Amino acid sequence: MGPLLTIEKLVHGGLGLARTDHGVVFVADVAPGEKVRVVGDGAIGGQPCARPVKIVEPASCRRAPACEHFGTCGGCDWLHISYDAQLSIKRGIFVECLERIGKIKLNDECEVFSSPEFEYRQRCQFKIEQRNTCAGFYKRKSQCVVNISRCPLLAPQLNSVLQALPRCIASLPPGTLQIKVIAGADGSIASSPVLQGISLGTATLRIGAYSFMVSGDSFFQGNRFVSEKLGTWPLDLLEGGHCVDLYGGVGFFSILLGKRFKHGVLVDNIKAQVELARLNFENNGISHFSVRAQSVEDFLFCAARTPTPVDCMIIDPPRTGMSPRVRNALQKVLPRTILSVSCDPSTHARDIGFFVNTCGYTIVKTAMVDLYPNTHHIETAVVLKRRV
Repeated sequence: MGPLLTIEKLVHGGLGLARTDHGVVFVADVAPGEKVRVVGDGAIGGQPCARPVKIVEPASCRRAPACEHFGTCGGCDWLHISYDAQLSIKRGIFVECLERIGKIKLNDECEVFSSPEFEYRQRCQFKIEQRNTCAGFYKRKSQCVVNISRCPLLAPQLNSVLQALPRCIASLPPGTLQIKVIAGADGSIASSPVLQGISLGTATLRIGAYSFMVSGDSFFQGNRFVSEKLGTWPLDLLEGGHCVDLYGGVGFFSILLGKRFKHGVLVDNIKAQVELARLNFENNGISHFSVRAQSVEDFLFCAARTPTPVDCMIIDPPRTGMSPRVRNALQKVLPRTILSVSCDPSTHARDIGFFVNTCGYTIVKTAMVDLYPNTHHIETAVVLKRRV
C-alpha cells in the first residue's frame, strides 16, 4: 500500500495539497485534514500527483458522492465534500490567490453567495463519440467519453437532451465531437448543432425582469439560480455617465446594470454575440447602450489615444484574464470605477493586483458567487475605485 499523506488544504484547480520530505504532492478526491494512503498518478507542472487508495482518517466534511460516475467522469470533482465546506474552501482559495499572486491583503469581507447544489446548470457541452454511439462527458485526464444518461447538476431539460442523444448520434454531421446546449426559460432548448425534433437554434432565458435571446453556442452564465445575483450584486456601487462593457457577449451585464448609466457601449469581437446583444438591447428597452463589433484590444487602443472619461468599466474576460495589451491600454484610460469578474481566481488575482498596485485603484467590495457547486470552479467579482 502507498505512503500515508496528510492533506493540508485544497488549492486552485481542486486538488489537495500534501507536503512530504521530497516536496509537495497534489492529491485528487480528498478533503482538508484527511490522512490518506495514495498511489502515484502523474504530474502537473512538474509536481507529482496522486490518488487515494484508502481514506485512513476522513474529514468531517466528507460525504457519499451523489453520482455513480464520480471519480470517472471529469466533471463533479467535489461531490464528496459537504456544500458548506465547499463554499468556505472556495472563498479561502480566492483570498489566498489575492495575497500570493496579486500581493493584496483583503481587509474587507468577501461576500459569499450560495446556490442550490443540484439541477442548476442551464448551459453545458455534451461530448460525443459517434463510433461507439456514446454521449456524456470526458473521462478524467482523457478525451474518452463517459456514457452518461443523467447528471445531477443539469437542469431537467438538459438531462432530457442527454437521454435522447444516443438515438440522435447517427444523424449528426460526421466528425461531431460535442453538442453545445442551453435550456430556455419556456422549456425550449437551443443547441449547436441543432438536434432535429429536440432543439432549436435559439432560446430565450429570463434573468429577473429581463429576457435574453441566446444561440446554442452563446456564452452565458451557467447557473439558472444565482446568475441574477452575479449581475445585480454591485448595483448600488455603480453609476455615472458613461459605461464600457468589455467582452460583453449577448449583453448580460449591460442589461442588468444599464439603468445606472446615462449611456454605454458593449464591446465584443464575436459577430453572432454582437447581433444577439443588439436584439437583447431592443427587446429589453436598452436604447442608451450601443454595440461595438471589435476586439477589446483594438477598442482600448483607440480609446487610449483619444481618452473619453469612463465612469465604469465592466471587465469579464476569458479564463486567461486580460492580455498585456489590454492592461497597458487600461492604464491610460483609467475608468473611475471597475467591475472585474472572472471564473479563474489566479488570473483574476493577477489582474486585480495590476489595478491596485500599478494603476492606483482601491478594492471597494468583493464577492464569490458559486455558479458551479460540487466542482472546484470559482466565480469572483470585485468592484474597484480609482484613488484621486
